[in-house]
Amino acid sequence: RYYAIASCVLVVKMIVVANWAGFQRFRTGAWLNPEDARWVGKGKPAVAEEHPAVQRAQRAMRNDFENLIPFFVLGALYVATGASALGAAAYFGVFTVARVAHGVFYLNAVQPWRNFSYLAGLLVLIGLLTQILMRVL
Repeated sequence: RYYAIASCVLVVKMIVVANWAGFQRFRTGAWLNPEDARWVGKGKPAVAEEHPAVQRAQRAMRNDFENLIPFFVLGALYVATGASALGAAAYFGVFTVARVAHGVFYLNAVQPWRNFSYLAGLLVLIGLLTQILMRVL
C-alpha cells in the first residue's frame, strides 16, 4: 500500500515537472521547433537553444529519471522480499517527501536545500538496496 501511494505521488510529480517545461516555453515565448514557433509562437522564429528556465525544468526531469527509476525497482523488490509495514512507510515516506522537495528546490534554484533533499533520497535508495540484499543473500 505504501509503495503504491508513494509511486503515484512521484508519478504525479514527474508529470508536473514535465509540464513545467512546457509552461516555461509558453511563458518565455521561446520555441525550439520551427513548427511550434509558427503555430504557438505566433510566427516568431524558432530559437537555437532552449530558454534557461526550460533547460532547468529539463534538468529536473532528467534528475527524476535518474532517481525515480531506481526507486520504482528497489521499492518493488523491497515489498516483494517481505518488507515490514513500518519499514515501507518510513523508506517510502521519506523518499517521497525528499523527492517532491527536491523538485521544488530544483525548479526554484534553492541551495543547499536541493542538495539536502537529494541526499535524503539517495540514503533511502542505499537503505532499500541494503535491506533487499540482506534478505536475499
